[in-house]
Amino acid sequence: MLFIRELFIAVLNMSIVATIMIIIIFAIRTLLMHRLDKKVLFALWCVLLFRLACPFSISTDFTFMNIVKNGEENNFVNMKYINDDLITVSRVEIISNEVDNKAINNDDNTKAKSILSNIWLFFILVIFTYNMVMHIIISSKLKLATRHKSKKIQEVKDILKIKTNIIVYETDQIVSPFVLGVIKPRVYVPVGIEGARLKYILLHEFVHIKRLDYILKPIFYIVSAIHWFNPFVWLAFRYMSRDIEIICDESVIKAIGRKYRQGYAHTLVSFATKKNKIIPTYNNCYGIIDLTIRVKNIINYENSSLRNKILSILIVIFIAINFAMNPCFKKHDDEYFVNDFKKTYSMSYINVNIEKHKPTYNCPVSSSRVTQKYCLDKEHHHNGIDIFSTIGESVKVIDSGRVIYFGKYGKYKSIMKIDHGNGYQSWYGGIDNRELQLNDYVSKGQIIGNIIYSGLGPHLHLSILYNGEFVDPTEYIKFDN
Repeated sequence: MLFIRELFIAVLNMSIVATIMIIIIFAIRTLLMHRLDKKVLFALWCVLLFRLACPFSISTDFTFMNIVKNGEENNFVNMKYINDDLITVSRVEIISNEVDNKAINNDDNTKAKSILSNIWLFFILVIFTYNMVMHIIISSKLKLATRHKSKKIQEVKDILKIKTNIIVYETDQIVSPFVLGVIKPRVYVPVGIEGARLKYILLHEFVHIKRLDYILKPIFYIVSAIHWFNPFVWLAFRYMSRDIEIICDESVIKAIGRKYRQGYAHTLVSFATKKNKIIPTYNNCYGIIDLTIRVKNIINYENSSLRNKILSILIVIFIAINFAMNPCFKKHDDEYFVNDFKKTYSMSYINVNIEKHKPTYNCPVSSSRVTQKYCLDKEHHHNGIDIFSTIGESVKVIDSGRVIYFGKYGKYKSIMKIDHGNGYQSWYGGIDNRELQLNDYVSKGQIIGNIIYSGLGPHLHLSILYNGEFVDPTEYIKFDN
């Protein structure tokens, strides 16, 4: 569950950056669509795909996204728009007429993120299940398709200089042509199409195969499904699909000559309003609106000038540098956070003590005697400390959090893991548990189990992790002596 929540936060961060990029791409398409080279412009969608799919990137100062003012010298971190802990607060007192003195608790925030991440994952599964069902239905209908043996197939392959074997099928189960398959793409055309119309259709679908569009579109669709909550991503997928068809149309006209534009456009129009009920991934834009735009582009098609090609390349380079790379910004000092917090919450009085140092916790058992120390050497590896205890002694959790694991782990017969938020976890080895369940919330100082017998004698094994790395618990635990 913790992994799903962290993955959801990562997707949200990628989606925010991608939304800004999508808006800019739409602005570029609107203002310069008729001047830019379509193939080069399509590279912008590839940069967007990278931004949506890859959470890791190179950080640089030279980026449009680096818009946050810096506050501290020589201390850089990667920008994060949504985090598990937007601000680390050790103690917050709010005094007003309507609010009593309370301590801020992250449990509600963590629970809300868990619910949202589960909803996110549920709809991803719904989308993928729908596509799998549609794929099975379409595949079953196409089983009776017959192989097309027209001489036009080889003629088209010669025109496009394609050497690989491409199988063409015809069937009465579809009303418009499309390419199906990823490993071995196959072309399906409606029954009864012959002559020049068949040639134009095969030219169009073979160009898709030559350009590997049958691979790119499914990848973009999968990424869009992961970002299903963002309408801008679905809009980008819609326009990306249209741009792929426009580029394909231009490639066909370039291959056969401008004098065949009218015949090719007439063939496309003949499929207007004829839309197959197929998998969304393979939607080939034969709707009236898409065809109107495509036909206008075909009739007005001209080879891009050198100046427009250079302009297109410069724009793509600019967008790639600014959005394919992560920005860096300097960490803000404590005073900035306090002022920002005060501006966000307009109240009568507010006293915020920012946590400057490591948190300190009370010892989870009564004894302060450490029988084995923390050590990460290869010869004496021990990722925590052992504290002397007695059999049956109660063990108290060091801080509020959520149970994320209980059971056998490595050499420990029983271990409980608590996620405290803000990057911290605590592990308790050598205890039993009869009441707590996974995802149960525990309060600071709550009894979570009792010491059980161990071959090394009764003791509590305590590990503390910060951001997934083991740290020395003695630097965090406050011992009585």
